[in-house]
Amino acid sequence: MTSSPQYPLTEFASEVEAVGEAFRRLLQAVRLERDAFVWMDFNDRATADALILVLFTSLFQLAADLGQVATEANTLLRLATSASGINLIFEVVVQGFFFWLGFAGVLLFVVRMLYKAPAKYPLLLRVVGFAYPTLLVGIFVPSLGLPDVVSFVVGSLWFIAVVAHGVRYESDLGTARSYGSVAIALVLLTVARAILSGLF
Repeated sequence: MTSSPQYPLTEFASEVEAVGEAFRRLLQAVRLERDAFVWMDFNDRATADALILVLFTSLFQLAADLGQVATEANTLLRLATSASGINLIFEVVVQGFFFWLGFAGVLLFVVRMLYKAPAKYPLLLRVVGFAYPTLLVGIFVPSLGLPDVVSFVVGSLWFIAVVAHGVRYESDLGTARSYGSVAIALVLLTVARAILSGLF
């Protein structure tokens, strides 16, 4: 017996449904709801969704920065039409990608080695990726007349909170240790990046 063919319209509807599900889980994650982390734990597709969120967040941050300081090309569309713009987009995307991989890796090391708790790299990748869009708060806070440092602090604390809740779900650590693991991982990654930038 042959299976019925997969029609393009059906496949498209399935993709749209998957995107809607990922967006719904993103909203749950930024609201620190446990259901989001349970879904990430049992959904392998969430890794790809996390990567997409990291890349789009990086691009939005770049567009916002250019909108504030650039005098010529202040949109991603204009950037994409010039060699220097394409190079800038590539650089920003690569930085976001490697931060995603690196931070999840350092966090895995901290949780396993320092706190002797269980942790899985794929799930931490998903958690960090779904937390990444919280950094976009920096785009909106300045419009309220608040200094840039406020947007940085708010975005960073929100990011830390989402990741810490994911660690607490994954590793069954207490709240203080979950937040501590994220803070330590950020410090270690910052130090490592400073050392590497000094070498190269």
